[in-house]
Amino acid sequence: MIILGIHDGHNASATLLKNGKIICSIAEERLTRQKNHYGFPFKAIDNVLKSSNLSKLDIDFVAMSSKHLPPSYYFTQRNSRLTIQDYWKEQKEYWYPKLIEN
Repeated sequence: MIILGIHDGHNASATLLKNGKIICSIAEERLTRQKNHYGFPFKAIDNVLKSSNLSKLDIDFVAMSSKHLPPSYYFTQRNSRLTIQDYWKEQKEYWYPKLIEN
């Protein structure tokens, strides 16, 4: 039995298990060079399949570790894209009024 494990939250990664033993695992950040990458690990999935000489058709089950987050969360990539000025502006103009003043 071949199981593909996917974590799509903070430190997104993919792991491939064959008969209960890990045969390949990699974090998405190793392939995208974005520290603490989160979101769906497209590159990690491709990498574990290629490294194991398997195709998507060989997978018996897929296990997801986080199913409750909204899809928009995975495409934002704000942790690796915001500058310090952007982050400060967000805190000052959005979060401070929302959480402190209101």
